[in-house]
Amino acid sequence: MAVADVNGDGLLDIITGKRWYAHPSTNPDPGTNDPALLEWFELRRAGGTATFLQHTIHTASGVKRRKNGGTSERPPLPPRARPRVATGC
Repeated sequence: MAVADVNGDGLLDIITGKRWYAHPSTNPDPGTNDPALLEWFELRRAGGTATFLQHTIHTASGVKRRKNGGTSERPPLPPRARPRVATGC
């Protein structure tokens, strides 16, 4: 998961996704066999309320997990969002 201003509106959005077959077992998580997915959730504020609008970035790549002591790979972001990315969630 990452947080960034993906669309340049000054509000931090959420970038997340899931891997295909991430938790196989005799009692798998819901969606274990669903395709990999990478999405961002656009934060919108109006009338004193906050809502999130779901956007699909890619339906065949998913997300990576941490490897070797905390290095991680970020999902593809527009250049204006890269400096504000917070990772490590």
